[in-house]
Amino acid sequence: NSFSSQRIYEYETLLKRMQAEGHIVGNHTKSHKYDVLYYSSENFWQDFNQEQEYLESVLGTASPFMRFPGGSNNTVGIRNGVMKQITEQAKENGYIYVDWNVDSGDARGNHVPKDTIVNNVLSGVSGKNQAIILMHQTKPKTSTVEALPEIIEGLQAQGYEIRPMTTNSYMPRFIK
Repeated sequence: NSFSSQRIYEYETLLKRMQAEGHIVGNHTKSHKYDVLYYSSENFWQDFNQEQEYLESVLGTASPFMRFPGGSNNTVGIRNGVMKQITEQAKENGYIYVDWNVDSGDARGNHVPKDTIVNNVLSGVSGKNQAIILMHQTKPKTSTVEALPEIIEGLQAQGYEIRPMTTNSYMPRFIK
């Protein structure tokens, strides 16, 4: 990656702050490149393990939580016939992979309107006892951060509690 030492420092500082504030830092792979990751299970684990080693070097511990880029039912991994093997290997290796049952829709572009994200989440939780919401944080996705206060208020108004994830938490999975 072409990260400057300042950007790496800022990134590592943010990771440490997230951990210190009680958030779970899970592995989402190093490259996030579907055509590489889902070419073979060997490719996936090589990339994943590089990121896991990096996270452990920064945080001093390794999280068992992970999320597959595109979810456990992503079309590239399924088309290449590797997802079932990778999900089984994840479980065998003690990893807990998490999918989602509510999509904020913020992955559709860098400038998805704040109100669209809020509406996607608040309508998406309707009728669900528990929700894992897919959201993304990248520098150009400012509307996701802007939507959070309204989302949190709306969820609380509907009676939801926002809880930290633990190994006993509800975890939707596309591939069981």
